[in-house]
Amino acid sequence: MGRNKNLEDDKMWKSACFVVGKLSVGLILGLGLCGEVGAQAGLLKQHQLFSRMGGRYHYLGAWSTPVGDTNRDGWPDFAVLAWGDSGMKVNNYVTLRSGRDGSELWKVSWNSTTFPAAHLWRGLAGCGDVNGDGVPDLAVGIDISRTVRGGYGQGRVEFLSGKDGRVVATLKGPKPKEDFGSTLAVLHGPKGKVAALVVGSPAEIIQRTPIFLLGVVRVYALPSRKLLYTTKGTTDNSFYGEALAGLGDIDGDGYEDLVVGASERNRSFSQNGYVEVLSGRSGKRLFFIRGRGPWGSGFGTSVAGIGDVDGDSVPDLLVGAPDANILMPRHPDKHGVGYAWVLSMKNGTLIREHAGSIPYQYLGSGVAGIGDIDGDGVPDYAILTPRKIPAPAFGKILLYSGKTGKLIRYLASGDLHPKGVLFRVPLINIGDLDRDGQEDLWTSINHWMYNKDEGAYLVVSPRAKRLVRWSEEISLSMGGTQRFYLDAGRKHAGKFYWMLGSTKGVLPGLWLGKSFLPLNPDAYFLNLLTSPNALMPASLGLLDSKGKAALAWTLPRGLPPSLLGLRLDHAYLVLGLKPLRLELASNPVPFLFGK
Repeated sequence: MGRNKNLEDDKMWKSACFVVGKLSVGLILGLGLCGEVGAQAGLLKQHQLFSRMGGRYHYLGAWSTPVGDTNRDGWPDFAVLAWGDSGMKVNNYVTLRSGRDGSELWKVSWNSTTFPAAHLWRGLAGCGDVNGDGVPDLAVGIDISRTVRGGYGQGRVEFLSGKDGRVVATLKGPKPKEDFGSTLAVLHGPKGKVAALVVGSPAEIIQRTPIFLLGVVRVYALPSRKLLYTTKGTTDNSFYGEALAGLGDIDGDGYEDLVVGASERNRSFSQNGYVEVLSGRSGKRLFFIRGRGPWGSGFGTSVAGIGDVDGDSVPDLLVGAPDANILMPRHPDKHGVGYAWVLSMKNGTLIREHAGSIPYQYLGSGVAGIGDIDGDGVPDYAILTPRKIPAPAFGKILLYSGKTGKLIRYLASGDLHPKGVLFRVPLINIGDLDRDGQEDLWTSINHWMYNKDEGAYLVVSPRAKRLVRWSEEISLSMGGTQRFYLDAGRKHAGKFYWMLGSTKGVLPGLWLGKSFLPLNPDAYFLNLLTSPNALMPASLGLLDSKGKAALAWTLPRGLPPSLLGLRLDHAYLVLGLKPLRLELASNPVPFLFGK
């Protein structure tokens, strides 16, 4: 980000300090307009970026994937899949969301008009530019002949334009009554470009008398969609291809390699699941690793490349086994403790294990790499433990040090969402949506426990944010309350905060001395600067003893329709008055005005 040379100038900076000082002393000390700090200050964890709840019977949050910058605004976007309930006349759909503000860019539905009894799998993957228009596209797996819930139809993969969601290409399954496209992943080639699409059919029948559900994985070149190779499971009911992920280049050929999970979850308690690591370029097996017993563990239910955690210059692997019963091996009905293995991809050996502590914790239901969040130069990783019985059944996202394996922190779903129950759901590295240099995480919350089946998803930052807001959108017709949660840290306890905003975006922003304020000055900015606590109550106030504050801005019903789609960005400054100085500028947060 280039600095504003005018504001870097010493004279201009001293003038800015003088103006801020006059306003601070006059407004705060003289006029007594300091806003009240909200009673809920600090109750919300400072990690939430986006949160969205589905409608009744939408099952929003079945899966998600990073897509890339489809609208060319400089922020990477992401797609979310929803399993509609056809019995309740709710369509399946995929929605593309803006990484800038979480708004919907487009939505594509599949219903009985498009395909009879169409149903979406959980196959969803950003697949690069397939149609050559310079915009990254999206692949989605579809069952086009499902007639009964729980059955398997003929699968296909449709490639949707990242620009508008229209179908630009199709891959048809090789035979009927198979789940081709149930899982999807992409592999990257030289220079980080998407080189291949991996298509999983974990319930594909190889032999029908007797029935063998080995599972099949097919790899297709992109953008040509030419079949490169096919690989199959090694045991009956292996569900080979249930989980797929790129690992990075472990064999040094310049192409990303592939891990395939096979949980063997339908083989009673005699098998424990396995993973295969394959050359992404040729399909050659590099490693075969089986989970440990004594009972069916579901090893391979979740897999993720996490980067090089052991310092051997080869990216490593994280595998979840959420069904493992490691506490009471003689009581298979008490399973679901779960564990996760960190594995070296130089030699396939175990680096460390993380294990659950109680039955039905299902640790390892989701796993993801998250980059280096603790600043030690080694990439870290996340493990999902969806629920805890007895109630309250709040799940956790556990963040571990890649270097030591120690817990850095955890994000409890109850702190991130008022109905925060995570139950056997995915955990996905969604990319750096807020452009802070830290990869973010996507997960979902199942609301079927509240008898509405709406579902919801969360996007969270593993790194705590100085500022978060509660709502992505405020209705013009209904109005509403926008809540901001500030956390400047204990060293700023008792100091003044000053909330500012802009309708003109966050870049290039302003450099105020050595602090970067990610807001572009406009009339709204000047209103909050010169008239604090007028338009937005408590926009100027004091941080509490922990350096936190919460403020609520209630907007009335019937706001002007001309505001529809307007985005407001906000950030705050922390001011010290003895002597007068600007001590901190927060990250920005956006919200929109909707209907």
